[in-house]
Amino acid sequence: MFSRRPSLKTLVIVAFGLGIAMPVDPVLAQRADVRLISERGGLPGVFSRIFRGGNDRRIIRRAPERRVIRRAPERRVIRRSTQRAAPRRAAAPIKKVAPPTFKNFNAPAMTSVDFAALRAIRPERPNLVASGLFLGLLPRLESYELKAEPEVGEALTAFYASRPQSLWLDGLTPNRNARAALALLASAEDDGLRAADYALGTPVPGGEPVIAQSLAIPITASGDRKPQMPKLTPSPETTGAIDSERSRDSARDLAVRFEMALSARLLRYGRDIAIGRLDANALSGFHDLPRQSFDGVALLNAVADGVTPATAARRLAPKDPAYARLLTELADLRGQSSQLPRIEGRVLWKVGANDPRFADFLTIVEATAPAAILAEHRPALMAYRGETYTPELVSLVKALQENAGLKADGVIGPRTISGLVPVSPAEKIEKIELALERLRWLPRELGERRVFINQPEYVARYYENGVEDTQMAVVVGTKTNQTNFFYDEIETVVFRPYWGLPRSIIVNEYLAKLRADPGYFDRRGYEVVKGGRQVSSSAVNWWASPSKLNIGVRQKPGPKNALGELKILFPNRHNIYMHDTPTKHLFARSTRAYSHGCVRLSDPRLMAAKILGTDTSNIASRLGSATNGERQAVSGNIPVYLGYFTAWPDREGRVNVFDDVYGRDAHLLKSLDKVSGSRAI
Repeated sequence: MFSRRPSLKTLVIVAFGLGIAMPVDPVLAQRADVRLISERGGLPGVFSRIFRGGNDRRIIRRAPERRVIRRAPERRVIRRSTQRAAPRRAAAPIKKVAPPTFKNFNAPAMTSVDFAALRAIRPERPNLVASGLFLGLLPRLESYELKAEPEVGEALTAFYASRPQSLWLDGLTPNRNARAALALLASAEDDGLRAADYALGTPVPGGEPVIAQSLAIPITASGDRKPQMPKLTPSPETTGAIDSERSRDSARDLAVRFEMALSARLLRYGRDIAIGRLDANALSGFHDLPRQSFDGVALLNAVADGVTPATAARRLAPKDPAYARLLTELADLRGQSSQLPRIEGRVLWKVGANDPRFADFLTIVEATAPAAILAEHRPALMAYRGETYTPELVSLVKALQENAGLKADGVIGPRTISGLVPVSPAEKIEKIELALERLRWLPRELGERRVFINQPEYVARYYENGVEDTQMAVVVGTKTNQTNFFYDEIETVVFRPYWGLPRSIIVNEYLAKLRADPGYFDRRGYEVVKGGRQVSSSAVNWWASPSKLNIGVRQKPGPKNALGELKILFPNRHNIYMHDTPTKHLFARSTRAYSHGCVRLSDPRLMAAKILGTDTSNIASRLGSATNGERQAVSGNIPVYLGYFTAWPDREGRVNVFDDVYGRDAHLLKSLDKVSGSRAI
């Protein structure tokens, strides 16, 4: 290998390069210009080689290599120490963002009408001479206490102060207008109201029956649907016994009290028809509806000008055709009784199920199913005997489910029973009365061009020129994250939208995950913004109190984006809007309460086209060329109503009823009972 004997230095270098361990004398090693370092004080290095010399263990290292000292282990230790320390930060408790709740509704208290201004009017004023007889009655109001809503009392005194004349008396006896007004109040049920709410509490002059008794109907107690009569405490107002002798003075007292009481109750009637019996916002945090206006003085002026009491009051009602259709259905249902059996208890029938109630179900089907479906499946019905769901009946059930807009799977569960078994007339009447009340919370005219979403129906409708143009399925909020009842105006369509996560979702659903995995949002493709600049998700102190997390999080546009390819905005404080969704399969379900509160559209391109006044091909083209978050303003005024109606007419005029998905019907009924209780005489 070598032409001559190599030197020790050469051998050491060769051994070092080949990784050969060899014994070496320390002195010779020094002469070879190789530094010897004991193992105990040795330096780490990838090119170190161990030489053995006697009992000594030495490390030979090239002198220049001393410059390369790896501190990686120390640096790694430091990094690991930092990472382990992060979870030890004191984590503030996660106080979740609470959703709105039902409120404990308290009916507004009735107040005594202040007649002081009326008592002060004197007949000697020249323009009041003709009303001298009536004006002579007004001082007799001093001893009369009439209870009414504050706004009713104000309208009452304002009218008579400006127009001091009798509406209901000819001398001291009721006139024709009075009899018409009493008939209207007695027929309050025709308008979905309760006649007992409009009892006068004072007798009709001329020996007529006590009006509080003649107009009394069962008042429903809170939590108890059994009728109960209002309690009438004997008093001059309820017995008519102003004095034992019925003197001329007592007749005057009776007449002026009747005048004021009848006007006050007509005002209450008109107010209830115009804006509803209660303020919806007092029911729950889910309601966000401005109170509509009511002009009581204008109502009484109309009667004074010759308009009949019924016309004057009922023309204050909502103008939408749905209101009139609900009233017609209500009139048709009054007095009806169902002879069909009831399906009590929970049902889940698959083929082969045996249940005595199944025979009742088929009885109902035969009485209510469309004639065409019955004719097609008549042989199976005729051959059926017993209480078992046989295979021969599956095609009938599927046909009925499809006709009702249900999932046609042949399984008979709660949704099928609800969709196929009609509610009793009493149940339907109750739902219609609640629908009428809720319509009164909205503007009297809803708009020729509008979007109307009925949450319990899971349907959105677009109206053009006041006529339904388009209808589509929607997904609304869960029972925990309910969609609010409100209305607003559509402003913008956003193409390829970002999804800005509401704070409630960040705190309630993601914060615990982020504390365990701070980089979660980074890996999922979400952008985190803090202090006006984008930061890494792992750079945020997720352990801080949720109230101090001043950050914004948004999901980038794309196929996985929760808002799909577009959203339709009508800015509101609830952060609710309409949008597309990647979870299309939910639209096939009959119950569609799955969102965080926003409204998912089954055909968002069609809705966007209607709102923008174009067609779906134009929307598709726009989506193909739009940049992320591109916006288009909506021209014209297009209101959107997010309503809650468990009874509503379809395009053909059929009034359908729906499940009370959020439990709001029961709460509204209980609250209306409290209103009636506060009005009871």
